[in-house]
Amino acid sequence: MDNRRPTAFVSYSWDGEEHESWVHKLVNRLRSDGSGVDASFDKFELFDKTVNLNQMMVKAMRDNDYVIVVLTENYGIRADNFQGGVGFEAELLLGDLRRDKDRIIFIMRHLGNFEGVFPSYLRDYYAIDFTNDGKFESKFEELVHRIYRYNKYEKAPLGSQPNFLSGKAQHMAGNDHLHLSTKNENQDFASYSTFIVPKSYTDLEKEEFLRSNYNDIKQRFTQLFEYVKTQTTGFVYQLDEDSSKKLIFKLYIHGHHKTSLKMLIGGFSHSSPTINFTFGSHSMQGDNSFNEMVSIEEKDNQLRLRMLMNFRGSTDSIQPDDIVKQIWEDHLLPYLKN
Repeated sequence: MDNRRPTAFVSYSWDGEEHESWVHKLVNRLRSDGSGVDASFDKFELFDKTVNLNQMMVKAMRDNDYVIVVLTENYGIRADNFQGGVGFEAELLLGDLRRDKDRIIFIMRHLGNFEGVFPSYLRDYYAIDFTNDGKFESKFEELVHRIYRYNKYEKAPLGSQPNFLSGKAQHMAGNDHLHLSTKNENQDFASYSTFIVPKSYTDLEKEEFLRSNYNDIKQRFTQLFEYVKTQTTGFVYQLDEDSSKKLIFKLYIHGHHKTSLKMLIGGFSHSSPTINFTFGSHSMQGDNSFNEMVSIEEKDNQLRLRMLMNFRGSTDSIQPDDIVKQIWEDHLLPYLKN
Protein backbone atom coordinates (compact mmCIF):
# COMPACT_ATOMS: atom_id res chain seq x y z
CA MET A 1 0.00 0.00 0.00
CA ASP A 2 1.23 3.58 -0.74
CA ASN A 3 1.88 6.15 1.99
CA ARG A 4 -1.40 8.01 1.48
CA ARG A 5 -3.59 7.69 4.57
CA PRO A 6 -6.90 5.91 4.01
CA THR A 7 -9.93 8.10 4.69
CA ALA A 8 -13.15 6.99 6.36
CA PHE A 9 -16.47 8.61 7.21
CA VAL A 10 -18.46 7.15 10.11
CA SER A 11 -22.25 7.12 9.64
CA TYR A 12 -24.55 6.54 12.63
CA SER A 13 -27.99 7.32 14.01
CA TRP A 14 -28.73 9.64 16.93
CA ASP A 15 -29.35 7.16 19.78
CA GLY A 16 -28.49 9.54 22.61
CA GLU A 17 -25.39 11.25 23.98
CA GLU A 18 -23.79 8.01 25.19
CA HIS A 19 -23.92 6.46 21.71
CA GLU A 20 -22.67 9.66 20.08
CA SER A 21 -19.77 9.74 22.57
CA TRP A 22 -18.91 6.11 21.69
CA VAL A 23 -18.84 6.98 17.98
CA HIS A 24 -16.67 10.04 18.68
CA LYS A 25 -14.15 7.93 20.60
CA LEU A 26 -14.10 5.33 17.82
CA VAL A 27 -13.35 8.03 15.23
CA ASN A 28 -10.51 9.48 17.29
CA ARG A 29 -9.12 6.01 18.00
CA LEU A 30 -8.99 5.37 14.25
CA ARG A 31 -7.07 8.63 13.87
CA SER A 32 -4.57 7.85 16.64
CA ASP A 33 -1.07 6.35 16.46
CA GLY A 34 -1.05 2.73 15.40
CA SER A 35 -4.11 3.19 13.20
CA GLY A 36 -3.44 6.36 11.23
CA VAL A 37 -6.81 6.46 9.46
CA ASP A 38 -8.03 9.92 8.44
CA ALA A 39 -11.45 9.29 10.00
CA SER A 40 -14.28 11.80 10.46
CA PHE A 41 -17.94 12.11 11.41
CA ASP A 42 -20.58 14.80 11.11
CA LYS A 43 -19.79 16.64 14.36
CA PHE A 44 -16.33 17.61 13.11
CA GLU A 45 -17.96 19.91 10.55
CA LEU A 46 -21.21 20.95 12.23
CA PHE A 47 -19.50 22.99 14.93
CA ASP A 48 -17.02 24.67 12.59
CA LYS A 49 -19.34 26.31 10.05
CA THR A 50 -22.86 26.53 8.64
CA VAL A 51 -23.50 23.27 6.85
CA ASN A 52 -26.11 21.92 4.43
CA LEU A 53 -26.56 18.48 6.00
CA ASN A 54 -27.56 16.59 2.85
CA GLN A 55 -24.79 18.22 0.83
CA MET A 56 -22.26 17.39 3.55
CA MET A 57 -23.43 13.77 3.57
CA VAL A 58 -23.19 13.40 -0.22
CA LYS A 59 -19.67 14.86 -0.21
CA ALA A 60 -18.50 12.76 2.75
CA MET A 61 -19.80 9.51 1.32
CA ARG A 62 -18.49 10.32 -2.14
CA ASP A 63 -14.98 11.53 -1.27
CA ASN A 64 -13.86 9.05 1.41
CA ASP A 65 -12.20 5.71 0.76
CA TYR A 66 -14.55 3.99 3.21
CA VAL A 67 -17.92 4.56 4.82
CA ILE A 68 -18.19 2.88 8.24
CA VAL A 69 -21.85 2.32 9.16
CA VAL A 70 -22.64 1.89 12.86
CA LEU A 71 -25.72 -0.35 12.98
CA THR A 72 -28.12 -0.14 15.94
CA GLU A 73 -31.79 -0.97 16.36
CA ASN A 74 -32.66 2.70 15.87
CA TYR A 75 -30.52 2.86 12.72
CA GLY A 76 -32.31 -0.23 11.32
CA ILE A 77 -35.77 1.31 11.89
CA ARG A 78 -34.88 4.70 10.40
CA ALA A 79 -33.09 3.20 7.40
CA ASP A 80 -35.93 0.76 6.67
CA ASN A 81 -38.41 3.65 6.67
CA PHE A 82 -36.02 6.10 4.94
CA GLN A 83 -36.46 8.58 7.81
CA GLY A 84 -34.40 11.71 8.33
CA GLY A 85 -30.64 11.85 7.82
CA VAL A 86 -30.26 8.09 8.28
CA GLY A 87 -32.84 7.50 5.56
CA PHE A 88 -30.97 9.85 3.21
CA GLU A 89 -27.66 8.12 3.96
CA ALA A 90 -29.26 4.71 3.41
CA GLU A 91 -30.35 5.71 -0.08
CA LEU A 92 -26.81 6.81 -0.88
CA LEU A 93 -25.50 3.51 0.47
CA LEU A 94 -27.74 1.44 -1.82
CA GLY A 95 -26.05 2.88 -4.88
CA ASP A 96 -22.56 2.33 -3.46
CA LEU A 97 -23.35 -1.27 -2.48
CA ARG A 98 -24.26 -1.99 -6.08
CA ARG A 99 -21.25 -0.22 -7.58
CA ASP A 100 -18.43 -0.76 -5.04
CA LYS A 101 -19.58 -2.64 -1.94
CA ASP A 102 -16.02 -3.06 -0.61
CA ARG A 103 -16.07 0.67 0.33
CA ILE A 104 -18.80 0.02 2.90
CA ILE A 105 -17.85 -1.45 6.30
CA PHE A 106 -20.65 -2.41 8.69
CA ILE A 107 -20.13 -2.52 12.46
CA MET A 108 -22.86 -2.95 15.07
CA ARG A 109 -23.79 -1.92 18.59
CA HIS A 110 -27.01 -3.87 19.22
CA LEU A 111 -28.83 -4.22 22.53
CA GLY A 112 -30.10 -7.76 22.13
CA ASN A 113 -32.08 -7.78 18.88
CA PHE A 114 -29.29 -8.90 16.56
CA GLU A 115 -31.39 -8.86 13.38
CA GLY A 116 -33.04 -5.57 14.31
CA VAL A 117 -29.90 -3.53 13.65
CA PHE A 118 -29.96 -4.45 9.97
CA PRO A 119 -32.33 -2.72 7.54
CA SER A 120 -34.19 -5.38 5.56
CA TYR A 121 -32.02 -4.83 2.47
CA LEU A 122 -28.71 -5.28 4.37
CA ARG A 123 -29.35 -8.50 6.28
CA ASP A 124 -27.08 -10.62 4.08
CA TYR A 125 -24.00 -8.50 4.84
CA TYR A 126 -21.35 -9.21 7.48
CA ALA A 127 -20.84 -6.70 10.31
CA ILE A 128 -18.05 -6.46 12.90
CA ASP A 129 -19.72 -6.89 16.30
CA PHE A 130 -18.68 -4.12 18.75
CA THR A 131 -21.47 -4.94 21.22
CA ASN A 132 -19.23 -6.49 23.89
CA ASP A 133 -16.94 -3.74 25.21
CA GLY A 134 -14.70 -6.43 26.68
CA LYS A 135 -13.79 -7.49 23.14
CA PHE A 136 -13.32 -3.96 21.82
CA GLU A 137 -9.57 -4.29 21.15
CA SER A 138 -9.88 -7.45 19.05
CA LYS A 139 -12.81 -6.01 17.08
CA PHE A 140 -11.00 -2.70 16.58
CA GLU A 141 -7.99 -4.62 15.26
CA GLU A 142 -10.31 -6.40 12.81
CA LEU A 143 -11.69 -3.02 11.68
CA VAL A 144 -8.22 -1.56 11.09
CA HIS A 145 -7.15 -4.69 9.20
CA ARG A 146 -10.27 -4.35 7.06
CA ILE A 147 -9.51 -0.71 6.24
CA TYR A 148 -5.94 -1.51 5.23
CA ARG A 149 -7.12 -4.69 3.50
CA TYR A 150 -4.65 -6.81 5.40
CA ASN A 151 -5.81 -10.38 5.98
CA LYS A 152 -3.97 -11.95 8.92
CA TYR A 153 -5.26 -15.38 7.86
CA GLU A 154 -2.64 -16.18 5.26
CA LYS A 155 -3.58 -18.81 2.71
CA ALA A 156 -0.96 -21.55 2.38
CA PRO A 157 0.15 -22.54 -1.15
CA LEU A 158 -1.23 -25.79 -2.58
CA GLY A 159 1.05 -28.76 -2.04
CA SER A 160 1.36 -32.04 -3.93
CA GLN A 161 -1.51 -34.51 -4.00
CA PRO A 162 -1.42 -37.70 -1.87
CA ASN A 163 0.59 -40.69 -3.15
CA PHE A 164 -2.40 -43.03 -3.30
CA LEU A 165 -3.88 -40.98 -6.16
CA SER A 166 -0.89 -41.69 -8.42
CA GLY A 167 -1.28 -45.42 -7.70
CA LYS A 168 -4.94 -45.23 -8.61
CA ALA A 169 -4.07 -43.52 -11.90
CA GLN A 170 -1.71 -46.37 -12.80
CA HIS A 171 -4.41 -48.92 -11.99
CA MET A 172 -6.89 -47.09 -14.21
CA ALA A 173 -4.41 -47.00 -17.07
CA GLY A 174 -4.21 -50.83 -16.95
CA ASN A 175 -7.91 -51.27 -17.81
CA ASP A 176 -8.59 -51.40 -21.53
CA HIS A 177 -12.00 -49.67 -21.23
CA LEU A 178 -10.51 -46.81 -19.19
CA HIS A 179 -7.26 -46.29 -21.05
CA LEU A 180 -7.85 -42.54 -21.61
CA SER A 181 -7.30 -40.05 -18.78
CA THR A 182 -10.00 -37.56 -17.95
CA LYS A 183 -7.87 -34.78 -19.38
CA ASN A 184 -7.53 -36.55 -22.74
CA GLU A 185 -11.24 -37.33 -22.83
CA ASN A 186 -12.05 -33.66 -22.38
CA GLN A 187 -9.57 -32.71 -25.09
CA ASP A 188 -11.39 -34.99 -27.52
CA PHE A 189 -14.44 -32.68 -27.30
CA ALA A 190 -12.55 -29.39 -27.50
CA SER A 191 -13.50 -28.87 -31.15
CA TYR A 192 -17.22 -29.60 -30.59
CA SER A 193 -19.78 -26.79 -30.64
CA THR A 194 -21.38 -26.10 -27.27
CA PHE A 195 -24.13 -23.84 -26.00
CA ILE A 196 -24.83 -21.49 -23.09
CA VAL A 197 -28.07 -21.58 -21.15
CA PRO A 198 -29.11 -17.92 -20.64
CA LYS A 199 -29.74 -16.81 -17.07
CA SER A 200 -33.40 -16.47 -16.17
CA TYR A 201 -34.08 -13.57 -13.81
CA THR A 202 -36.86 -13.90 -11.26
CA ASP A 203 -39.56 -11.26 -10.72
CA LEU A 204 -37.98 -10.46 -7.35
CA GLU A 205 -34.56 -9.86 -8.92
CA LYS A 206 -36.12 -7.53 -11.49
CA GLU A 207 -38.00 -5.57 -8.83
CA GLU A 208 -34.87 -5.20 -6.67
CA PHE A 209 -32.84 -4.12 -9.70
CA LEU A 210 -35.40 -1.46 -10.59
CA ARG A 211 -35.72 -0.21 -6.99
CA SER A 212 -31.94 0.12 -6.73
CA ASN A 213 -31.82 2.17 -9.95
CA TYR A 214 -34.80 4.27 -8.79
CA ASN A 215 -32.81 5.21 -5.69
CA ASP A 216 -29.72 5.92 -7.79
CA ILE A 217 -31.69 8.25 -10.08
CA LYS A 218 -33.26 10.03 -7.10
CA GLN A 219 -29.80 10.49 -5.57
CA ARG A 220 -28.38 11.87 -8.82
CA PHE A 221 -31.25 14.35 -9.22
CA THR A 222 -30.74 15.49 -5.61
CA GLN A 223 -27.02 15.98 -6.21
CA LEU A 224 -27.73 17.82 -9.47
CA PHE A 225 -30.21 20.23 -7.84
CA GLU A 226 -27.82 20.86 -4.95
CA TYR A 227 -25.13 21.73 -7.50
CA VAL A 228 -27.47 24.03 -9.46
CA LYS A 229 -28.23 25.88 -6.20
CA THR A 230 -24.54 26.77 -5.92
CA GLN A 231 -24.40 27.98 -9.53
CA THR A 232 -27.74 29.76 -10.07
CA THR A 233 -28.96 32.63 -7.92
CA GLY A 234 -32.59 32.20 -6.91
CA PHE A 235 -32.86 28.50 -7.70
CA VAL A 236 -34.37 26.29 -4.99
CA TYR A 237 -36.13 22.95 -5.01
CA GLN A 238 -38.45 20.98 -2.79
CA LEU A 239 -38.73 17.21 -2.50
CA ASP A 240 -42.11 15.70 -1.63
CA GLU A 241 -41.84 11.95 -1.07
CA ASP A 242 -45.11 10.04 -0.68
CA SER A 243 -43.50 6.62 -0.27
CA SER A 244 -40.40 4.60 -1.16
CA LYS A 245 -41.64 4.40 -4.76
CA LYS A 246 -43.12 7.84 -5.45
CA LEU A 247 -41.68 11.37 -5.19
CA ILE A 248 -42.03 14.86 -6.69
CA PHE A 249 -39.28 17.44 -7.15
CA LYS A 250 -40.61 21.03 -7.41
CA LEU A 251 -38.24 23.57 -8.98
CA TYR A 252 -38.43 27.32 -8.30
CA ILE A 253 -36.69 30.49 -9.54
CA HIS A 254 -36.90 33.40 -7.09
CA GLY A 255 -39.87 31.72 -5.42
CA HIS A 256 -41.84 31.19 -8.66
CA HIS A 257 -42.70 27.60 -9.52
CA LYS A 258 -41.23 26.77 -12.91
CA THR A 259 -41.61 23.02 -13.32
CA SER A 260 -41.87 19.73 -11.46
CA LEU A 261 -40.57 16.20 -11.87
CA LYS A 262 -42.45 13.16 -10.61
CA MET A 263 -40.86 9.69 -10.33
CA LEU A 264 -43.06 6.68 -9.76
CA ILE A 265 -42.35 2.95 -9.69
CA GLY A 266 -45.20 1.05 -11.34
CA GLY A 267 -46.08 -2.16 -13.12
CA PHE A 268 -45.46 -4.62 -10.24
CA SER A 269 -48.99 -5.99 -10.20
CA HIS A 270 -49.71 -6.33 -13.91
CA SER A 271 -46.47 -6.42 -15.88
CA SER A 272 -42.74 -5.93 -15.67
CA PRO A 273 -41.88 -3.09 -13.27
CA THR A 274 -41.09 0.34 -14.72
CA ILE A 275 -40.01 3.78 -13.54
CA ASN A 276 -42.45 6.40 -14.83
CA PHE A 277 -41.56 10.10 -15.13
CA THR A 278 -43.85 13.11 -15.43
CA PHE A 279 -42.54 16.65 -15.87
CA GLY A 280 -43.96 20.13 -16.47
CA SER A 281 -45.62 23.02 -14.66
CA HIS A 282 -49.05 21.36 -14.50
CA SER A 283 -50.58 19.47 -11.57
CA MET A 284 -48.85 16.24 -10.53
CA GLN A 285 -51.83 14.72 -8.73
CA GLY A 286 -52.75 11.95 -11.16
CA ASP A 287 -50.58 8.86 -11.68
CA ASN A 288 -52.17 7.55 -14.88
CA SER A 289 -50.26 9.68 -17.39
CA PHE A 290 -46.54 10.20 -17.79
CA ASN A 291 -43.97 11.56 -20.24
CA GLU A 292 -41.25 8.94 -20.00
CA MET A 293 -41.00 5.29 -19.00
CA VAL A 294 -37.86 3.31 -18.08
CA SER A 295 -38.18 -0.46 -18.30
CA ILE A 296 -35.94 -3.48 -17.75
CA GLU A 297 -34.51 -5.61 -20.52
CA GLU A 298 -32.39 -8.76 -20.35
CA LYS A 299 -29.37 -8.42 -22.59
CA ASP A 300 -26.14 -10.43 -22.66
CA ASN A 301 -27.31 -12.33 -19.56
CA GLN A 302 -27.64 -9.07 -17.61
CA LEU A 303 -30.45 -6.76 -16.53
CA ARG A 304 -30.30 -3.34 -18.17
CA LEU A 305 -32.39 -0.15 -18.28
CA ARG A 306 -34.07 1.22 -21.38
CA MET A 307 -35.97 4.47 -22.01
CA LEU A 308 -39.11 3.58 -23.97
CA MET A 309 -40.35 7.07 -24.88
CA ASN A 310 -37.01 8.74 -25.56
CA PHE A 311 -37.53 11.22 -28.38
CA ARG A 312 -33.80 11.24 -29.14
CA GLY A 313 -34.43 7.92 -30.81
CA SER A 314 -31.83 5.78 -29.01
CA THR A 315 -32.97 2.30 -27.97
CA ASP A 316 -29.64 1.26 -26.44
CA SER A 317 -29.27 0.26 -22.80
CA ILE A 318 -28.88 3.29 -20.57
CA GLN A 319 -27.44 4.15 -17.15
CA PRO A 320 -29.02 6.28 -14.34
CA ASP A 321 -26.64 9.17 -15.12
CA ASP A 322 -27.78 9.14 -18.78
CA ILE A 323 -31.44 9.23 -17.72
CA VAL A 324 -30.88 12.19 -15.38
CA LYS A 325 -28.87 14.11 -18.00
CA GLN A 326 -31.47 13.64 -20.74
CA ILE A 327 -34.45 14.59 -18.58
CA TRP A 328 -32.58 17.63 -17.22
CA GLU A 329 -31.49 18.93 -20.63
CA ASP A 330 -34.63 18.07 -22.61
CA HIS A 331 -37.46 18.59 -20.14
CA LEU A 332 -36.44 20.60 -17.03
CA LEU A 333 -33.81 23.14 -18.10
CA PRO A 334 -36.00 24.72 -20.85
CA TYR A 335 -38.68 25.57 -18.24
CA LEU A 336 -36.12 27.08 -15.87
CA LYS A 337 -34.65 29.32 -18.58
CA ASN A 338 -38.03 30.87 -19.46
